Amino acid sequence: MEGSTLGGHVIEKNQLARLGLARESGGSYFAGYGDQTGLMWRDFLARLDAAPFTDAGEINLGATATFACLTSWFAGTN
Repeated sequence: MEGSTLGGHVIEKNQLARLGLARESGGSYFAGYGDQTGLMWRDFLARLDAAPFTDAGEINLGATATFACLTSWFAGTN
């Protein structure tokens, strides 16, 4: 999910004007951390590299649960 902030930043820079949007008028989701997006991404990667992950199955379960929760939230079924 954190990686989506990078994609959102690209969308903000290249597509919002084409869609008639700005941060203040419907495009704030794509702004991510604004000018701090690159810095925040590098900090995330550093923390990820330092994390003591030992079980890929546990990581996959966590990711699956996260996306199931988001799906439920977006569908309004939570």
